[in-house]
Amino acid sequence: WIALGDSILSSVYDLMFASEETRFKQAKASIIDKLDLLEEGLDADPFYAGQQFGMVDVAYAPLFRYLVGISSVFDIDFFADTPNVHAWAKACLDYPAVKDSVVDSYQAEFLVYIDRPDSVLASLKQ
Repeated sequence: WIALGDSILSSVYDLMFASEETRFKQAKASIIDKLDLLEEGLDADPFYAGQQFGMVDVAYAPLFRYLVGISSVFDIDFFADTPNVHAWAKACLDYPAVKDSVVDSYQAEFLVYIDRPDSVLASLKQ
């Protein structure tokens, strides 16, 4: 499952910096397809392996931070069809060690980082 997370993260990078509409759409579809696959392996527990935060959660937390950060500014709902993944993402991002792992200005700095003049994503800014 950690390898799947790495694969999703690679697609997120492609989405953030795609300069062509086709590549952007492919990356978005890839992310959503992989989240659908992940959804099939989850249940309603807050974390991947149940009630305790573990290694898979650690591996996915940065990915979830990217997806939530992108969704908060752009009109993309990565979690529309994956309620268990969405709940898991929220639980991971609310976990104290994850919250404390970035500076308070993280979201603002992230948005500056992805705001590229040739990026399809940046052109979708709400």
